[in-house]
Amino acid sequence: MNFKETLFILLATLILIELFSLIASKNNLLIFNQKPEYLKFKSKFKGVDWRTEEESWGSWHKKNFITKHEKTCFNVTYKSNDVGARSDFSFNKIKNSNNAIVLGDSFAEGIGVENKDTFAYLLNKNYKTTLNFGSGGNFGPLQSYLIYRNLAKKFPHDEVIFLFLPANDFHDNDFNYYKIHKQNTRYRPYFRKNSSNEFEIFYPENSVQSKEFPYEQNNDGSLISKIKFFLKEYTWSYNFLRSIKNIIFKDKNPYLVDSKNFGYFFQKNFPVEGTMYYIQKLFEEINDDYKKTIIIIPTQKDLQNILTKGDSYKKLQWFQELEDISKNYNVRLIDLALDNGDNFSKKYIYNGLNNWYLKCDGHWNPNGNMMVKQKFFLKNNLNE
Repeated sequence: MNFKETLFILLATLILIELFSLIASKNNLLIFNQKPEYLKFKSKFKGVDWRTEEESWGSWHKKNFITKHEKTCFNVTYKSNDVGARSDFSFNKIKNSNNAIVLGDSFAEGIGVENKDTFAYLLNKNYKTTLNFGSGGNFGPLQSYLIYRNLAKKFPHDEVIFLFLPANDFHDNDFNYYKIHKQNTRYRPYFRKNSSNEFEIFYPENSVQSKEFPYEQNNDGSLISKIKFFLKEYTWSYNFLRSIKNIIFKDKNPYLVDSKNFGYFFQKNFPVEGTMYYIQKLFEEINDDYKKTIIIIPTQKDLQNILTKGDSYKKLQWFQELEDISKNYNVRLIDLALDNGDNFSKKYIYNGLNNWYLKCDGHWNPNGNMMVKQKFFLKNNLNE
């Protein structure tokens, strides 16, 4: 076989792999089905420079800061107030207690939408004064507990709404996961068990508080990093290669993602136990007389999995423990993956897949945030 024949076979093979990866990704048949961003313009506005990592809860925002975040499907401005929360008003000027506190990660914060389109703002406009203590930047339930106990609790309120994202909330504060992903130098809280087999909070010994968020670059300059960056940005084959790697190294890395252990169908005991422990600690911290809500958030991948498996996740440990917490602490539990009658509905899920999420990003678009507000109103028998 001469050089030209070898080159032809190689190119034909690569084309076939790319075509297969395209079809498989479009139909969500691989473990990873991310769309390449080769058509995306490159923007300097990453929406990261307003973040810090110096508080006890890790990721937060600089006070009174304005920044932009730009992608192909959105161009938005983020603004923090005098306590570092995403808001256009000062929390320090609030006097009465008829206020709701929102806790959670980037979905609560409102990545990819203007402030007026966030769930917190919609409640503030149509319900009661709402204080948004949500934060992006790998922000898990342990951090929601800490930010409530150490900051949010100080402000007058009579209601707490906690947004729970199964897609990554089981990982965010499990140090075993971050050791594998080489992020153990960040100043953020994790949970582990002590010698008495009890959960405790700890910070990595080599972590350093930082006034600037440790933004991770996709390309560190090495040849391997450049190849990986090229494949990720310009090919569908990257999904195929990641999926194969996930299968091969699954036994060596128990935290690799697969459809059987992702989000709503997550079943690994230790991270579930630690996560539920600190969600319970959060609600122990909240006044018994306050109104309390947990909202469970499905990602697009969750909705795809639920289309196939239905609502069997309701039998899993994490969901049953959330139900126990809701009963024991008088918390209303709202599952956004179920229709308005709290039933599994393919029509409802298809509507979610088509209408709730940003096209170039996995977060809610304005319609998604509005959906959450409407569901909150429905479950609380409120009139819009």
